Amino acid sequence: MSKKKIIEVLGNVEVKKAFFKEYDYIIFKDDKKYFVKVIRVNSSSILTINSKTMWEIKYGKHSGISFKTSSNVFVDLKKFSLLENKIIIFKEKPYKLLKYVNESELVDISENKKINDITIFNNINDLEI
Repeated sequence: MSKKKIIEVLGNVEVKKAFFKEYDYIIFKDDKKYFVKVIRVNSSSILTINSKTMWEIKYGKHSGISFKTSSNVFVDLKKFSLLENKIIIFKEKPYKLLKYVNESELVDISENKKINDITIFNNINDLEI
């Protein structure tokens, strides 16, 4: 994903790339700042929201209703969650997007566009502000 692609999709906006920050881009539009974080998931990954600030990405293979995990990565969104106008863009749409309701119950929220005050887009082409 690049700054050029964001401008191409959104049109008349200013975009700045962030280095060593909790976000990847800042989009300026109509006197508002939007903080964008890109999470690299693909169609063979499951993203699980453990809490408001801790997300887990499981990479692996799915066959039927089962999923075999080959590796997993935790994403800490503690500092990112303190920002306003937060946007997360996935590199590709994940196989599933799950959220813990309590310690033992998971819910499939793959079709949700807003989670914990964060707007979610499945790829850069879906981005709209």
